[in-house]
Amino acid sequence: MKWVRVLLVAPIWGPLAARLVLQMFLAFANFLLAVAGLVAGRVERRINDMAIGTHVLSFLLFGTLLYLLHWFASSLLGFGYSSLGGIVFWILGSLATVMYIPEVWLKLRVSKRQSFVPGAIEEDIWRRKARACLKPERSNEIDG
Repeated sequence: MKWVRVLLVAPIWGPLAARLVLQMFLAFANFLLAVAGLVAGRVERRINDMAIGTHVLSFLLFGTLLYLLHWFASSLLGFGYSSLGGIVFWILGSLATVMYIPEVWLKLRVSKRQSFVPGAIEEDIWRRKARACLKPERSNEIDG
């Protein structure tokens, strides 16, 4: 059973826990940006109000998931009682964190822009729609 924890649980739980912690950090940082945007008052109040509610719910959701998955891994699967499993967990979790950091910074920049620049959300929506229209459609048929 020890090797199952090291070979199966640790490689899955390390990156997953790192992702959940970073999502919680992102939700908290976005919450602070939305509150600062609300105080600055440049963007409509309802936009920052919705952002605050969304980020609070995201923080609670990812925190609950992290807690429940930690309980599942430690109590039911017995993870965390061997040093080798802990080493694999920390190595893979650290590598996953390094891979996720650029995405976190990009999302923080977008959130800051949407909290402080009037019309930024609408502009982002139009850009996304334009990109989707410009993409060539994929055909399911095989050309022969």
